[in-house]
Amino acid sequence: KHMIGDLMSEEIITVSQAAKLLHVTEQTVRAGCRRGELPGVHVGRRWLLYAEKLKAMLKGEVSSDVAR
Repeated sequence: KHMIGDLMSEEIITVSQAAKLLHVTEQTVRAGCRRGELPGVHVGRRWLLYAEKLKAMLKGEVSSDVAR
């Protein structure tokens, strides 16, 4: 589980920013977060994603199941 400290110490991006980075729709990003395939945290009604973990996934440095 992610803690508030994680949110304060890591670069956080929105679903919209992640969708642009991944070249997918916002709906696809939210679904990936719900399934645990993308490194995000649900805060209220919003998903926030960990930018560095997402970029590492794109580079193939981290698999989706350990990026959470």
